[in-house]
Amino acid sequence: PHPPNLRCVCPFVLSRVSGIPNLPLSRQTWQLSIMASDPASDAGDTSFMAVSSALVLLMTPGLAFYYGGMVREKNILNTMMMSLISMGLISAYWMACGFSIAFEMDLRYAGYVGLTDMIWPATKITGLLFATFQMTFAIITVALISGALVERMRFSAYMIFITIWFFAVYCPLCYWVWGGGWIFQLGAKDFAGGTVVHISSGTSAYVGAAILGKRKDSTNHTPHNVPFVILGGAILWFGWTGFNGGSALASNWLATLAITTTFLAAAMGMVAWVVLEILTDGKPSAIGAMTGAVAGLVGITPIAGFVSPMGSLAVGVVTACCCTAAVKIAAKLRVVDDTLDCFTVHGVGGYVGAILGGFLDTSGGIFYGHGVELMGAQLIGASAGMAFSAVSTALIFIFLSAVMKIRVDEKMEAEGLDKLTHSEVAYSMKSMDAAGLAALAAQQTINDDMIRYMSQTPRGESRDPIRSLLCCAAAEESSTSRTIGSYMPMSTFGTNGFTVMNDDSAYPIVEEKNEGAICCCCWPKDDGGEDGHGDSKPSTYSVTLDVRPGMDLGLQLDTSDDTKCIISGIQPGLLVANWNNSASSSQVIKQGDIIVGLNGFGGSASDIANSVAAEMSMGRMMLIMKRGKTLRVFLTKTGQSLGIGIAPDENALGIPVQDVRPDGAMAQWNLSNSSQRVKPGDRIVAVNGQTSHTGIITLLQTASELQLDVLTWA
Repeated sequence: PHPPNLRCVCPFVLSRVSGIPNLPLSRQTWQLSIMASDPASDAGDTSFMAVSSALVLLMTPGLAFYYGGMVREKNILNTMMMSLISMGLISAYWMACGFSIAFEMDLRYAGYVGLTDMIWPATKITGLLFATFQMTFAIITVALISGALVERMRFSAYMIFITIWFFAVYCPLCYWVWGGGWIFQLGAKDFAGGTVVHISSGTSAYVGAAILGKRKDSTNHTPHNVPFVILGGAILWFGWTGFNGGSALASNWLATLAITTTFLAAAMGMVAWVVLEILTDGKPSAIGAMTGAVAGLVGITPIAGFVSPMGSLAVGVVTACCCTAAVKIAAKLRVVDDTLDCFTVHGVGGYVGAILGGFLDTSGGIFYGHGVELMGAQLIGASAGMAFSAVSTALIFIFLSAVMKIRVDEKMEAEGLDKLTHSEVAYSMKSMDAAGLAALAAQQTINDDMIRYMSQTPRGESRDPIRSLLCCAAAEESSTSRTIGSYMPMSTFGTNGFTVMNDDSAYPIVEEKNEGAICCCCWPKDDGGEDGHGDSKPSTYSVTLDVRPGMDLGLQLDTSDDTKCIISGIQPGLLVANWNNSASSSQVIKQGDIIVGLNGFGGSASDIANSVAAEMSMGRMMLIMKRGKTLRVFLTKTGQSLGIGIAPDENALGIPVQDVRPDGAMAQWNLSNSSQRVKPGDRIVAVNGQTSHTGIITLLQTASELQLDVLTWA
């Protein structure tokens, strides 16, 4: 049976707005659908639909920027290409036979044969323009899936996957919903693609990510270019005008309603997400704001022409709340590495929007006095689309896994897919000479491997040597092997290799020089911890920040003790504060932590502080941090002195401990509390709850019962 391909609304509504008689659901000969007396299409509708097609096509490059900004800089080109390649592949497939299968389930329009000189049923535009408009939907649907697969899937395997997925999932689902299939006949409504586009792509992305597996360093993921995310999100919002407005298939009141509800839902989605971030995280983020807008757009898509403007506000708020909850639950459970929250925004948002149609549809919703018939159809249609997409995608991935390698190897994943897959990099530092580039690359390799090692090896377990720290440098010396020092990593790159600072608290390094290469293998130093491989507290952690000239880290540094560069404050709303909002608990930078290395270089506190500004132009700042540990000390002075020397400094964090004398109350505390000894260099940050310098000093001198909070790093 051939329905009138009602993309968006019921036959009655289309007949009212277009003036074309309501067409029966039985197959019609195309001669009856062509206006024989006046075969020309309506100029206004044609212009509107042509512009809408261009807007929807623009959404795919917008998606590329949106996704590209959220990945690491070493994978941005590969990520953007996974979106853009669909513009080439899907366009060809759609013209060849995809359109005919999706809307007729046969090959009558293969190669667009017969579409040029016909008016598409129930519209006043040509069949060719209708097919072109629908093509842009197929393109972005396929591109959306990449959001959960980036940073680890082989590009060739991805192209084969989307080819099979397009024919096996998109085309059948499109026919079921828009081409007169069983979901359409059930009475389910999908104005512009809640099920066909968002539920299908989001669900398929999630299943694909589950089978593909997690990235090796999925917990160490920071968006590298937030302005790209904002730009991409804005382009998506702009393009959604054609996505939903064009789904009216005419320049009329229905298109106006769809455009209006689309804008309002996006606006409220953004506001709701920002408010939720403030309530849960304390601060709003730019990425959160754009994600909220996209969630609102996804939620309104299936019902943009069916709800009132007031109803669209509710759609934006409810969808944003549901997607926010889904994102946070997924991040906490970490069952599947949905890299860019494809399922939690598009899959969940599309499903929520479809269900809200059962409540808010002005012609069939429960809130407008109608029964549950539409709600039942919406539930069945959305659930069937999700189940079909999940099962089909799983079968495709299982098949591909059996016949080819679908995931990149660990080396490529660690080094980045841009250079090794596309022989290109997004950002090049041409002003740096060859030696400088080699030094930077070698140091970055050490930094990245150190991050992976530290994140993957539990501190309570015995650690094998770090065999992966291999770096190549210009060092033409004979093959030797010797211990050259230690690694925090606090190293400087010399003319003939690495000159590594010696530090008793660092890791010993064995250097092997062969054929001009230096292989550095590090063993964690045994510092007397209970496990024999280092005390677990305080811990060392690494943070990689993407920086640009003119940016402000938002760190206040205490360099009063030149042996420690201490974080004395973190300014809200700036780079480090934003990092903390999305970082795992083990990598949150806290007041009292110290910076022991910057981009592989160490030194005194003043050296590190001075290097912070200088390193802002490098594009990436890798900080090696040592976590501060707060000791709770209870002292009672009974006719004896406190027995500590202090060095008050108004610019310092807390009150520095200068020495601990053997005849005082503090020395007795140290003797009975071996795991909580107070040592010179520690900082007293509070006494009896008092944190001001004056208050601490006064209580130390006058109070007999003392509760001290002492910050230590030993």
